[in-house]
Amino acid sequence: MTEKQIRDINDRPILRAAIEAKADILLTGDKDFLDSGVKNPMIMTPAEFLNI
Repeated sequence: MTEKQIRDINDRPILRAAIEAKADILLTGDKDFLDSGVKNPMIMTPAEFLNI
């Protein structure tokens, strides 16, 4: 499951909630999310989102 790609186990419920909500994008500055390689939802910083 994608959840295990998140290093910090305290962040995993956030990813789980985003998946359950069928979010397309998860905006965060958290390095654990950004470095996870999770593809769905797309994880990006707010700055990256604004430059789409």
